[in-house]
Amino acid sequence: MTFSLTSSSINPEFAWTTLNTGGIFLGGSAGYGPHVSFSDYFFDEARWGDYSAAVLDPSGSGIWFATETIPPPALQAAADNWGTEVWEISN
Repeated sequence: MTFSLTSSSINPEFAWTTLNTGGIFLGGSAGYGPHVSFSDYFFDEARWGDYSAAVLDPSGSGIWFATETIPPPALQAAADNWGTEVWEISN
């Protein structure tokens, strides 16, 4: 399972959890800063967490995840600084 983790004191970040014979594994990555969005300007409300997904690799060797993140500053747009993170956890 993958999800966004954020609060008034945590920049938006992606997180995940898996369950296997060894138990529960939790992981995540901190966002590089606060979310800046065009929706603040147009709708007076920031949007975050519209999507996250996890799917088993067809080979059965791992799980692919995708979710929103705040990327490093060099990869951010000025008007809306979110990005998409895609990664795999292998068995």
